[in-house]
Amino acid sequence: MSTSYYLKYIYVSLLTSGFWGCAMDVVVVGGGIIGLFSAYYIVRRGFNVLVVDAGHVKASRFNAGFIVPSFALTTRFTLLDAIKALLGLGPVRVSIPGPGLSWLFNAYRSVSTTGLSAVRELGYRSLELYEELFSREHLDVDATRGVIALFLRREDAEDFSKSVRGDLIDSRELESYGYRGFEAGIFVREELALDPEKLHDSMIRALEDYGVRFINDRVLRIQEEERVKLSLAKTGVIEADYSILASGSWTRDLTAPLGYNPRVEPARGLVVKMPVRGDIIGKPGLMEDYGVAVQQHKSTGILRITGFFELLGYSGNWSRSRVEWLLDKVRRHLAIPREVRFEELELTTGFRPCTPTMTPVIGHIPGTMKIIVATGHCRLGLTLAPATGELVADIIEGSKPKLSWEAVKELAPRR
Repeated sequence: MSTSYYLKYIYVSLLTSGFWGCAMDVVVVGGGIIGLFSAYYIVRRGFNVLVVDAGHVKASRFNAGFIVPSFALTTRFTLLDAIKALLGLGPVRVSIPGPGLSWLFNAYRSVSTTGLSAVRELGYRSLELYEELFSREHLDVDATRGVIALFLRREDAEDFSKSVRGDLIDSRELESYGYRGFEAGIFVREELALDPEKLHDSMIRALEDYGVRFINDRVLRIQEEERVKLSLAKTGVIEADYSILASGSWTRDLTAPLGYNPRVEPARGLVVKMPVRGDIIGKPGLMEDYGVAVQQHKSTGILRITGFFELLGYSGNWSRSRVEWLLDKVRRHLAIPREVRFEELELTTGFRPCTPTMTPVIGHIPGTMKIIVATGHCRLGLTLAPATGELVADIIEGSKPKLSWEAVKELAPRR
């Protein structure tokens, strides 16, 4: 056992030992990255924590792996975007008929700066917490510092640079990083990209060292009485002093009997892992014109390609043409040394929980005192997870949030 393990053991024993009869119990519903970071900051405050997960974890593992608060909410739905989505043109698609259509209409109506300041504040706080986390826990996540936003037209990059923290770079410098065909980019040097699967696995191991327990089960019902009662499919009824609902787009099924609708829909994205030889790109990049993200993992050399925003329910089936659309953008702008056969690709799907405003929902469910919701992080789950977990812990503990009061109000369910 490592020295860090024993230090954590002593820490947990002193603060959360049930023998003293003073620690309160918290059940976190959802083992995705939001649930894990909530559990992390809660257990470090001295609570006993149980994580219940039904095995739906996909978006937390199958995503771009970017931690980029500067790019938070830079994409909003215009009327043209909505029309293209309805016609199935480009990276955004919506099923007709279906709940996605109502979501898209509300997203178009919400085109504004609503929630933008709160999300950015949450993101920059998360960036600070990631630095603390990596220093404290020494997680193996294959992290790379510095992310580039790529633009086909220089004027778009210049316009983008007015709202983000980054340096405007030209096509020649972009080519030195392995990107061709772009006129300009914005290089944000302090932000990160990592392997989200490694982060997820590392967080579970760290939490187990802190004494957090995990069970694989599905929550059927949750209700608040003197304590919170959760009915589980296999385990039966368990009780807790508090419960955190952080199960992504599945959260709405649990909150409906409580009279609350977080208005989240599953927006699916495709992750393609491509085996390549040699260094293809020097820094992770986001092709803003296509909504395509690419990074190359240093430990394996695998090229991770991520794209699409599709409101089609929970289907994980992708047509060959959609995959080829994504690969065409990569082949056009990256120097892939050989043609990779389709059979060599690893395809995975992540269902991102998105509200129409693209703003997460964090706080007490209206009408309850002991049930907290944390969902709706959409494409920014990794970017916002640590600060979300910290805010959830602040709410449970009753301590003053590290975020501004304005941000807390913008993120609250009753907003």
